[in-house]
Amino acid sequence: VLTYVDKKKNARFLKAKLSSFEDGLKAGKMQTVDYIKKYANFCLASTAISFYFARCDGSIDEMEYLEIEHDLDSIIKNKDLPEALRNKLAEISMKEDLTFKDVSYYLDGVGIETLTEFAKDIDEIIMADGDVTPSEADAKAEFEVYLVKRLEAEKHE
Repeated sequence: VLTYVDKKKNARFLKAKLSSFEDGLKAGKMQTVDYIKKYANFCLASTAISFYFARCDGSIDEMEYLEIEHDLDSIIKNKDLPEALRNKLAEISMKEDLTFKDVSYYLDGVGIETLTEFAKDIDEIIMADGDVTPSEADAKAEFEVYLVKRLEAEKHE
């Protein structure tokens, strides 16, 4: 009788252990997927914001381009970046008529902390040539309105 009870206990223990292991694998997979999604969203938003602000006055000058390269350096050099993401980043960077609506679509995928960091990048890009044009000032004001809305929305969550 004791042998039967011990076998039954062992079977339950092994089943619980296997279930726990499977739960751990699922949790690990979910964390990995979440990390990859957040990184892809960061890459897309960072690229969109950089090229939008550099181009909002009609062209990208050499100093603005150098600032973009500096901001996007880790993304550009990431050899593990999936080809589909790399292609989308190239598409964004070449889109001459990128609007703030386009950019806000990508910004919606990143957190508030990232948005506040982007605010610093924006200042660096628009100041890269030493002059803030009216178009750049308007674009920055549009970003600030967006940021305030996101901050307000996060307070209510």
